Amino acid sequence: QEQVWLSIAQEIIACAGSQGGKTYIEAPWLLREIQRCAPLIKQLGSGNFIYAGPTLTLMNAQAIPHFKVLFEEDNGLGRLTLSPKTQFKFSPDGLARTIGFADCPVVIHFPYTNDSSNLESLTALAAAWDEAGQKENKQSSHEAMNRRLKLARSQTFGMAKEWLDMQPEAVQKQLAWWVERFYNVEGPDARFGRRLWGTTPYEWNFFKHDVVDKADGVNVALINWPSWMNPHVSEEACRKELDTMPEWRWNMFYQGMFTKPAGLIYDCFEYGLNVCKPFQIPAHWSVYPGGDFGLLNAAGGWIAENPKDTKEDLELDDLYVIGEYHVGQHRDVPDHAKGILAAKEHWGSAARVRVGAAGNHQEQDSRHAYRTEGVSFMEPPINGVEDQIACVYSEFKKRSLKVFEDCVGIIWQTEHYSRELDDNNDPTDKIKEKAKYHHLDWLRYIVSMLRPPEYAVKAKEEFRPPTVRMTNKILSKL
Repeated sequence: QEQVWLSIAQEIIACAGSQGGKTYIEAPWLLREIQRCAPLIKQLGSGNFIYAGPTLTLMNAQAIPHFKVLFEEDNGLGRLTLSPKTQFKFSPDGLARTIGFADCPVVIHFPYTNDSSNLESLTALAAAWDEAGQKENKQSSHEAMNRRLKLARSQTFGMAKEWLDMQPEAVQKQLAWWVERFYNVEGPDARFGRRLWGTTPYEWNFFKHDVVDKADGVNVALINWPSWMNPHVSEEACRKELDTMPEWRWNMFYQGMFTKPAGLIYDCFEYGLNVCKPFQIPAHWSVYPGGDFGLLNAAGGWIAENPKDTKEDLELDDLYVIGEYHVGQHRDVPDHAKGILAAKEHWGSAARVRVGAAGNHQEQDSRHAYRTEGVSFMEPPINGVEDQIACVYSEFKKRSLKVFEDCVGIIWQTEHYSRELDDNNDPTDKIKEKAKYHHLDWLRYIVSMLRPPEYAVKAKEEFRPPTVRMTNKILSKL
């Protein structure tokens, strides 16, 4: 908590074990941050701040009660209202005691980050985000909050001081305390728009690869500690939990450390190595559609293939997932086909469109229906699910399969695709909630077509004599 309090980074991550005291520091930090933004509040004539969390239920568990005690009950700074929206408004007296003037209204908003629309139409000067590691949080909420903080982050203490020096003497006297307490300590290059993250690492999501993995100790500070750093939590009791839960989960829940779950199917997937920024697909590349059929949960996307330029090396280089489609709504084949085609056009691809792969051997009618709508699929040459998964795994591990960073559905599913565990917490052969992973279905169809396993390549070479007409359906596709 002391390291969190003293950090001058713009992004501060308090990533701790359960009951480690991370939530307890958020309200005091936010109160001080309001004081830190005093000249910006004066300049703008008002100030909005964010205290976010995944859902109302989770916020009401600890964050809001701690906040209410500090802001309302102990210090009487204003009033917290829960309807129609959860907000805290400072009273004139509370403002005078907090920032030295009362003529600029200050409001703290409590948006719930399971829906990014809660964060729109708001300009915020600073933010705290409680339980950002929970699965209910949306990446779109992270992007929305970044937009809300953009104006404040463009302002420096030096700019605020220049503005203050041009104000009447009465205003300068109102903010003399800010100059001494903050400007003289942090210097002219310090920025507004800071954010505090407080959470336990419940699962791998955008918070892991977009926030934690970018910690550099300067602009993004990662402060990690186990549950038993809280003097009210017993280390012995925490370690006893190892007898009842997998070690990877214990490390996350009690040590506050991100650990890949047991049973994770694509455990070789690394965001920093398998995800890349989008780029324009060159005209000499080939692009292939992949699809997973169904009127309600049809999904699809595109893979671009980068060919080697040298004739000596006939191997192909990297594969790139360049677009994805899935709406989760009941639509007919023409609408789904339009959605898949639009996913490619998102990057304006001028590449050569090839025949892709979709479905299993029983879904020939579906392939024909899509073909009439302009999306050509063939039956995957490899029908076994595990064999198809092995093809994708191999390409991920070799770092020869990369995903455009805006394909968030593929990325999320890849980081959560796992097998069920048995009573000993060992992985079984059964895929957990397999029916939910529609993106990974079409991905394995197309990758197994483009990069078949070694035995399939050998079968293709051994059983295709140049003078014999192939009649076997599977081998003809190989």
